[in-house]
Amino acid sequence: MTNLAKVLLKGFALAAGQDEHFFDDKIRVDDTMSTLRLNYYPFLDNIEAVEVAEDGTRLGCETHRDCTLVTILYQPIEGLQVEDDAAGWIDVPPSESNFVINTGALMSRWTNGVFKAANHRVKFVNMERVSVPFFTEPYFYCPIENFTPKNSAQSLLNETVIYGNYLIEANKKIKEYQN
Repeated sequence: MTNLAKVLLKGFALAAGQDEHFFDDKIRVDDTMSTLRLNYYPFLDNIEAVEVAEDGTRLGCETHRDCTLVTILYQPIEGLQVEDDAAGWIDVPPSESNFVINTGALMSRWTNGVFKAANHRVKFVNMERVSVPFFTEPYFYCPIENFTPKNSAQSLLNETVIYGNYLIEANKKIKEYQN
């Protein structure tokens, strides 16, 4: 998965006007913070949704943006929705042969907002299912110095931070990691 992530990151770097190798030294196999999770959701009698959204949708996972550069997701069962500013919540079709790629808050920060973090949620589906996300992250002490795209008058938005410190602060806002 790390190799796939590195290929994707080359494309993101080029699309943002940077050298294709911009992220190469930040995603290091020997000390990356990248994480592969296997999420198993069994069918359970009498279980309730984690939360009910403002629009009345019952959720199995709260609305959030990943803290990562990109998340590569295998999700063969329906449930994932992404938010579109114009269209609202859009169902992401499940697939057993494709990945879903979400840009994360770190990608947005690092690219000075060129790429927006995908706001997403998972509808409550009480059935046995599996999802497998790969959260692409740099090494703990990696300096996050956002860049201004070439040919842009946009000023820098964020100060340089160390990734590990950024991650610790970002995780404090996620319900799953509180308490």
